Parts: sequence; C-alpha cells; structure tokens
Amino acid sequence: MALFPMFVDISKRICLVTGGGKVALRKVETLLKYGGEVRVISREICSGIRELLPDSSCLVIGREIKARDLEDYIKGAALVVAASGDRQFNQEVSRICREYRIPVNVVDAPQECSFQFPAVVKKGEISIGINSGTNSPALTRLIRRKIGEELPDYYGDLADQLGRLRITVRELFPEEKDRRAILGRAAEEAFSRGRIFTDQELKDLVREMTGGETGTRDSG
Repeated sequence: MALFPMFVDISKRICLVTGGGKVALRKVETLLKYGGEVRVISREICSGIRELLPDSSCLVIGREIKARDLEDYIKGAALVVAASGDRQFNQEVSRICREYRIPVNVVDAPQECSFQFPAVVKKGEISIGINSGTNSPALTRLIRRKIGEELPDYYGDLADQLGRLRITVRELFPEEKDRRAILGRAAEEAFSRGRIFTDQELKDLVREMTGGETGTRDSG
C-alpha cells in the first residue's frame, strides 16, 4: 500500500535515535539537514556520529539497560528512530513510543513503525521524499540518486527567490487568479532560462504584469 507523504517541521525539536552504527548515522545525517536537535543513545556510538554531534548529545548505555529504562528520554522526543542492532530493544522502543503517541521509525521492522523514514533529496528549501512502502529499499535509493543527479542546484535558490516575489505579488494583486498567473509565469520562465532571475528581470516581470503602473518595488 502506498503511504501518504507528509512533511513535518522538526527544526529545534528533539529527535532521538537509539542505535549508534552506520544505519543510525544515515538517519542522524538526514535529521540534521532539517534542523533537528538530534540525540543518540546506544551501547556503542560510531566515530561518524561523534563527528556530527557534541558529546552532550551522545549517551552511551550499558548492555544491561533495557529500553524501558530510557522512557524519560523517549517521552521528551518529537520523534524517535529505533536503529539499534538489537531486535528486542527496537521492538520495546516502538512499544513505548506508541504508548505516548510519539512518531517512531523502526529500521528493521516496518510493521512496528508509525512513520516511514523516506529517502530524501534536498536542494535548499526544496525537499523530495521517496518511499516504496516496504517493497524495495534498494529501488528507493536508486530513485533518490537519479533525482539528486538530475535536479539542478539552482532550484533551491529559485524557491527562495520566488518566495520573496510571492510577498511582493500579494501586495500588488488582490485577486488570487492574478497572483497564480504571475507566479506561475515566473516559475516557467526560470525553468526555460535554466537559472534564477536577476533583480532587474524580476522588476521588469512585475512591471509588465501590472501594465507598467508599478514594479519599482525591489522584488529580488
């Protein structure tokens, strides 16, 4: 069954990862890209994670500790990724998260997840999440690589530029249909040029759409 893609703001919110190996490292890298305040709890924490996070964000636990002993850490998280190599430990982390209705991804058991961790392509503020359900993680990775190779880097800058233009257009055009028209045209022209606009090009575009009556405002 295909899953509904939902985008969530995790900026400055605690994202807990239980597990400290290579799989956990990939999750940490992605969460950091989106501004998450990442904490890692594991019996061993790899050097890659330690290079990314301050010591205060890494907690090494003893092998005798059970997931239930970490309940207070879990309760304080916005989301949790169970990425340890211990099947029983991951299962218990999932159970605790479900008790407190905290979104949890379990890397080795899709049926225990309340959300799937997507493969991500990120260009500035543009994010593309790819998921194949539980069918083929390998295919998902290949699709992510293909999209990442073909998606131009300037798209991220263009999104920022059109976001600023959108503010100007809201002030100049009271009708929604007019705003959609100019923003749609701006996006199409940028695509055809293969680059972002210069400030003057944006001013000229606004002036043309307003019949030359306005457009002196700096929309770039």
